[in-house]
Amino acid sequence: MDSPNTMANVSLACGAGLIVLFFIGMCIGFIPFVGMLAIFLYPLDWLLAIAAVITGALGLKQSAQFGGQGKGQAIAGMVMGLGFMLLQIGLIVLIFALGGFGVIASMMQQM
Repeated sequence: MDSPNTMANVSLACGAGLIVLFFIGMCIGFIPFVGMLAIFLYPLDWLLAIAAVITGALGLKQSAQFGGQGKGQAIAGMVMGLGFMLLQIGLIVLIFALGGFGVIASMMQQM
């Protein structure tokens, strides 16, 4: 049975594409010279995550019009998009926090 909720389908496709591109970027990131291409996939991951969240919210709104069809797809796309964003923001905060601790530790050693 095809779902008439196009936004939910788009959200799920963006979320799945996000996961696939993220893992491709992680895998090719370790290959010398080719790993620089992973830098170009990172902004695309963010665009897909934002698209998954926005279209997921619209698909969730549309699912009420279609009798609940596509609700699970919209939620899945939103979860993948939001999960990626939260993990990436947490990783960035962790990197800066550990860098800050390194600066403090080096200052303490100099005293």
